[in-house]
Amino acid sequence: MEMIGQTRESLAAYTCAQVANLVPDGRGDALLPVVSRHIDEALARTGRCIDAVRMWRPGQFNYLHSSQYCQYLYYLANTIWRNERNGEACTKLFLLNKALNAIDLFYEIEMPEVFLLATRWASCWPRPPTATTWCCTRTPPSARTMASRRSSATAW
Repeated sequence: MEMIGQTRESLAAYTCAQVANLVPDGRGDALLPVVSRHIDEALARTGRCIDAVRMWRPGQFNYLHSSQYCQYLYYLANTIWRNERNGEACTKLFLLNKALNAIDLFYEIEMPEVFLLATRWASCWPRPPTATTWCCTRTPPSARTMASRRSSATAW
């Protein structure tokens, strides 16, 4: 996959620098080797999503495209979790994704191989506990809709 504006090494360093700025605990150097071990698998998983979404150019990853970067951060944290169970590294990557994209996409959740995040306001939750599909986009109701719901006493 072609990476726009980054190399594998610079993307790992960029990601770790963002985490270090968000969580300035003095242990930022410990994250880079973890990310470097798993970035290839995370990028391959991200690439499968990119290739399946019509509005994106197949085979191209742009770290400045917020939806693509959001998926990369999820796949990176999830890959690290699957392979190492490194909760500290995964939590830091989750917090970065939450801070940048306002999304609760936890690394322990197994998302489908291909999914799309379509709005800035997103949360992921399973439908019924036995369902295999996930609902990952939600646009918050408008103020007018919320006011009409309150005035009509209709349950949400």
